Amino acid sequence: MRRDLKNVKDFAERLRQSARFHYVWRSYFFDKAYAAALGLAQKAEVFACRSLLVYMLALAALVGVNGASRAAGYPLPWTEELSAWLIVGLCFSGSSVALRRGLHVGITIFVELAPAHVRRLLVFTGNLLVALFRLLAIGAGFLSGFAAGGKTGAEIPLPLALPYLQMPLWGILIFVQILPFLAGPVLKNTQAEEFLLTRIVAEE
Repeated sequence: MRRDLKNVKDFAERLRQSARFHYVWRSYFFDKAYAAALGLAQKAEVFACRSLLVYMLALAALVGVNGASRAAGYPLPWTEELSAWLIVGLCFSGSSVALRRGLHVGITIFVELAPAHVRRLLVFTGNLLVALFRLLAIGAGFLSGFAAGGKTGAEIPLPLALPYLQMPLWGILIFVQILPFLAGPVLKNTQAEEFLLTRIVAEE
């Protein structure tokens, strides 16, 4: 009887150790995976911030040159078209920066009203839908760029594929920045609200 009891205790101890090992291994793997996604997103954010600054400076310079040339009586029509191309990149780079900082508009009332065990599923589902939409936008952007073919701008003798391809290229960067928000609810044992793409709190 004592031997059987000892065997049961030994088996229970081995089971606890095995469960602890699997938990530690899983936690280590999850932390590594989330850290890798977060590292990529942070690099993408740095690139987006610098690109946003470049777009803004170039656009401001073009507007100044356009105004000065018109005042001098020698308008430069290509500046308007190039400004439109830059505005496209400015919008997407600004969207990329806003995503990482939680500045996009979103509806979070369902997450706030849901029970704690349901919030994680709602946050993950919402982020997954955003990621899928971004993948669709990337595909549509590449199709638009390829459809432009050998067409050039009205005033700028450059392929129209260049401004069109800004959408899928920035879409890839934005998708990379979504990865931590997509992986967080699955890999991190923290509050689900930390991974909302909208983190703006309205002041009462």
